[in-house]
Amino acid sequence: MFTNLPSKSLLTRLVFVFIGILITTNSFAQVIEDTHFNKANKLFKQERWEEAKQIVDLGLKETPFDADLLMLNGKYYHYKKNNDKARFNLIKSLQYDPNNVDAKQILTNVEIEAKHYSAAICYINELLEVNPYWKGLWRKKIEVYRLQGNTEEANRLLKRINQIYPEDEQIQQDYRYNLKTEINRLKKSGKLEEALKMTNDLMTIDKTNPDLYVDVINTHIAAGDSDKALVYANRALTYMPNNTYLITKKASILADKGNYNEALAFLKSKNKGGNSQLSAMYNQLMLQNARVQNDSDPYTLYGKILERSPGNTEALNYLLNTSLSKGFYSDAQHYINIAKKSGGENKNILAKEYTLYTQMGNEPKANAILTKLYTRFPEDTEIRDNYINYQYKLARQNMMNQQYREALVQLTFLNNLSKNDYTEKSRQELTEAYLKLGRKEDAYATVQKLVNEYPNNVNNHLRKVEVLIAMDRHEEALNIYEEFMKNANQNDFQNHVVAYDEIGTQFLKKLMESGRTDKVFEVADRIIKVNPESELAYTYAMNTAYDIKNYDLLLNYAQQAIEANPDSIYFKTKYAEALSKNQDFATAYTILKELLEQSPYNQSVINTNTQVTLDYGTILYKAKEAEQLMIITDEALLFNPNNKELLYQKGQAYLLMKEYGKAFEYMKYYTPSPIEEAEFQKQMEWLQNKSYKNHITLNYLRSRYADEIEVNSIAAIEYTRLHSADDTFTGRLYYTGRELGSGILAQAEWSHVMNPKTYFTVNLGYGSRYFAKTIANASVFRDLTKDFELEIGLGYRNLPDVYTLTNLVAGLSHTSENVWVNTKAFIYRTDASITLYNVLAQSKFYVFSDGKSYLQAMTSVGTVPESGALDLSLYDFRNFRKLV
Repeated sequence: MFTNLPSKSLLTRLVFVFIGILITTNSFAQVIEDTHFNKANKLFKQERWEEAKQIVDLGLKETPFDADLLMLNGKYYHYKKNNDKARFNLIKSLQYDPNNVDAKQILTNVEIEAKHYSAAICYINELLEVNPYWKGLWRKKIEVYRLQGNTEEANRLLKRINQIYPEDEQIQQDYRYNLKTEINRLKKSGKLEEALKMTNDLMTIDKTNPDLYVDVINTHIAAGDSDKALVYANRALTYMPNNTYLITKKASILADKGNYNEALAFLKSKNKGGNSQLSAMYNQLMLQNARVQNDSDPYTLYGKILERSPGNTEALNYLLNTSLSKGFYSDAQHYINIAKKSGGENKNILAKEYTLYTQMGNEPKANAILTKLYTRFPEDTEIRDNYINYQYKLARQNMMNQQYREALVQLTFLNNLSKNDYTEKSRQELTEAYLKLGRKEDAYATVQKLVNEYPNNVNNHLRKVEVLIAMDRHEEALNIYEEFMKNANQNDFQNHVVAYDEIGTQFLKKLMESGRTDKVFEVADRIIKVNPESELAYTYAMNTAYDIKNYDLLLNYAQQAIEANPDSIYFKTKYAEALSKNQDFATAYTILKELLEQSPYNQSVINTNTQVTLDYGTILYKAKEAEQLMIITDEALLFNPNNKELLYQKGQAYLLMKEYGKAFEYMKYYTPSPIEEAEFQKQMEWLQNKSYKNHITLNYLRSRYADEIEVNSIAAIEYTRLHSADDTFTGRLYYTGRELGSGILAQAEWSHVMNPKTYFTVNLGYGSRYFAKTIANASVFRDLTKDFELEIGLGYRNLPDVYTLTNLVAGLSHTSENVWVNTKAFIYRTDASITLYNVLAQSKFYVFSDGKSYLQAMTSVGTVPESGALDLSLYDFRNFRKLV
């Protein structure tokens, strides 16, 4: 008959571990002359392209997300005429730095060379948003419109920037050349009136070009309209008063009209310097005048009458009308002043004064008189029409000068008038002014009225789209384009598809930024239905699915993208990523392997391959599949050899293989986040310690039974030699001193790894006095699935003056991230054929990731203490028989 041990036994162990660490610190200094970007950029400027490319590649291996290096990579491929690779790198650069101006400039040139003119204009617009006063960029935009065949938009834009930058000689020169080209075209087409009108426009900016005036003068002479010819001759002489050719031209016109006296007087006034050509013409006209001159000139006669009778209305009206029609501006001004003195500022006189200043080209004075006329006589149709025209031109000028508040004054006035020829145009401008001033609701109300009153003008609907976008009402804008596409012809349909895609993708971007993920998929589906090749729609949809971890949806969009764009490396890469997120690593690796064979330097493919390897590696690490983990990591490192996460993962594979030194060498390159820093350093310290070949451990243990005062203590020193990856040798020496003297226990242990999942441990000990005289243990350990380890072992103990015990032990351990749990069952057999047992449960809670800082809890129940208590003689063997 045996009795059980007391159920309340407390064992307390205090372990102090002193570990010697040998650290060799090498200090070195390196002078970094320049960054990869600056070196490469400098070489590019020197046209040393291949040297620069090597530096860019080196920089991208170290910092694969560096927007500036990606820009330089795109610049290199653009120089090499490889626009596909150039476009890819430049777009990647913009993903990491959306404000990279250099990338957008190069991307603009890439799209122009690829004849993707709409895309080029989009990038130009983005650059102009950042720098709206970039004149060179405005000129490039005009050039792209011409390449696109959109001559009307190119001309309109050229005219606009000419008005914005009137001082820029190059823009002026371009505008002049454009007008001249268009004038010649109109003349060849027989459209003389349109050509004359455009020539007048050219005169406003090229006022001192005599050829322009001569061309118009000759045209009017050929048409038999000598009066208009004379008007232009006078206007030309206003800006070029000493031009000999223009002087002779005016004199010739006057002579042809029979006004020899005026022609002669004019030549005489201009020939004060004795010009031989003017003198010869003067003599010739004198001869002609002598032949035809007579005293019947009405202008001269009425002049004499008015001089003698200042109040003669008939003479005054004749002289005023004649001077205006013949371009005698100084005479006309004189007669107008006489009329004002005699009859006041009546409508007729003000109208003639307005005509005078208009013919003279004195717009400020002409507009001042017109304003006075409209204020006094608003019911007069001609005055009202002229004033409306003046207000519209003033509004347009203010809009061109970006003086939107000032433009509102004229545009509001025009908008409040009854319907006229300027109503539609003024409301278009008013909509634009409201948008520029941020008054979106007013802009919407105006454009809605515009669409209702002029529904057949597509441009008005497009203005409504612009307003809706500004109001973040993209869905309504998309609805309008969907209506357009229902009845559009093939050419217009394609244009609408492009605009629809652009608006839709802008909407997607805003939806993503606001977190409206469900709406993202709805809008993306709409865009894909209209434009199945929309790369951005697929991209936004896939990125959103990825963000919300809906990997089934991610895979669905990736499959659609591949079907629509079967040759797209980008979408094949995204498809592989989607497969990996759905745990289909085999198919993902097959796709990535083909892509890497085709494009071994494609950074996007390399990055995706790296991420898939890391994701798969996490699963393999948890499953402790060390060999497979090492294989996939090494394959990924072939393409991305400096990736710190891959190097860390390779270290994890070595960790599973218990090759701690190699694990440390690879894992140390990892750069932890600030949150991970402390734990990572502890883990590295633990790994480094595990990598040492020699370990010394000092232990000191104090213990007592709960119902006794006597305290027993045991000191121990342990030496461990890691001989190889498979063999570990340990020697221990325990010492204790008690009432009857001191005792020691010497123990030797050997651990050997049989295969990656199996190892065994054998130890043998000899003790004196209090310790067991002989101790021998042998256990085999085998890894099971899901972090479980099985132990089967045998043991032998010769307790002095008590019993000789043999035992069988079976144990099971489970290891999770921070917890180790173990249970063991011991069956003992004494030399007196007594059977004893003990069941032990224990756990360790690791506080840090250093492998040595933990809290331990243990308990056991049985007819004999657990083996550790027996080995260390934590009680008096003399009492053993009483215990059992």
